[in-house]
Amino acid sequence: MVEIPDSVTIIGSSAFYGCSKLTSIEIPNSVTEIGDRAFRNCTGFNGTLTLSENIESIGEMAFGGGSYTVMNFTGKLTIPNSLEYIGTSVFQNCAGFTSLEFEEDSQLASFSDYAFFSCTGLSGELIIPNSVTVINYVSFYGCTGLLSVDLGSGVETIGQAAFYDCINLSTI
Repeated sequence: MVEIPDSVTIIGSSAFYGCSKLTSIEIPNSVTEIGDRAFRNCTGFNGTLTLSENIESIGEMAFGGGSYTVMNFTGKLTIPNSLEYIGTSVFQNCAGFTSLEFEEDSQLASFSDYAFFSCTGLSGELIIPNSVTVINYVSFYGCTGLLSVDLGSGVETIGQAAFYDCINLSTI
């Protein structure tokens, strides 16, 4: 386990990339930014992921596994209302998430390409917040456990293959 002190505000690019023995991490509320690939391919993770309440930006592939690497985060992922940007492939192959929830008054404007690509554990209903205007290319591709999606009132664009291969999706 890694405990990051409250004095840290930014976790830089590739800071813990490939630390396969890293099983859990506590991200303090002082962290506002997580860089590209910060925790990519940390395949030893086996618990929940709690994001900082003050996080504003999460870079490309920050938590996502490689194209054949499955990340073992489990349970519910709550996106804080402070989050404004998530990068490409940020949670790619994080198959253990069972639900994705957004705090009220979400600031997130879009889902980047591959944002939740192949998060096969996401199940049930996904409620897209009203702040989201764009769901980009293959954002939820392969989320085979999704049953329904409630599009927020702000959605203007749904990109190519955004929900491709969501084989159990029956209601939008």
